Amino acid sequence: EEMDRIITQYPTMREGSILSLSQAFEIWFLHQETGIDYTEAAKHILDGVNDCGVDFIWIDTNNREVMIGQCEYDLKWARTPASEEKAIETFALFNNYLLTSKLPEKLPDPAQYLWREARKKSNEGYVLDYLYVTPKHFSPSQEEKIRAKSGSSNYFFISHDTLLERGQEFL
Repeated sequence: EEMDRIITQYPTMREGSILSLSQAFEIWFLHQETGIDYTEAAKHILDGVNDCGVDFIWIDTNNREVMIGQCEYDLKWARTPASEEKAIETFALFNNYLLTSKLPEKLPDPAQYLWREARKKSNEGYVLDYLYVTPKHFSPSQEEKIRAKSGSSNYFFISHDTLLERGQEFL
């Protein structure tokens, strides 16, 4: 399967560590979403201890957009309800950083660079798109509630059915 191939062929993309299933999923997702190869996608994965709610940041200079993402990986891939609370709070630390310019203390050094670049691009007029990627699902009313409570109209949900459409071979 594709995830096994990613883990086997790119095992040291995370500073010599073995990729987790969720990191492999995030690499696959960025590849699918942006068209970049797996090696490039791995450079934008921040998922790990103290990631502060952000699993990846991709800066698209051609379209003047920044994608900030949170991915949930679920071994069962069940179409079950996702957590509204988690979706609302996922990007809270990142949004606070945009307002205050103060990085979270526990944010690892490798992630700090991409957070700073995202903020810089935001100040240059780039559009920030927040992506919540999950094998679960939200109802349309939940999605609107999350957008309103998070304060972001550019909050997008990539859930169970969309993931199945994009990567049947991956699952």
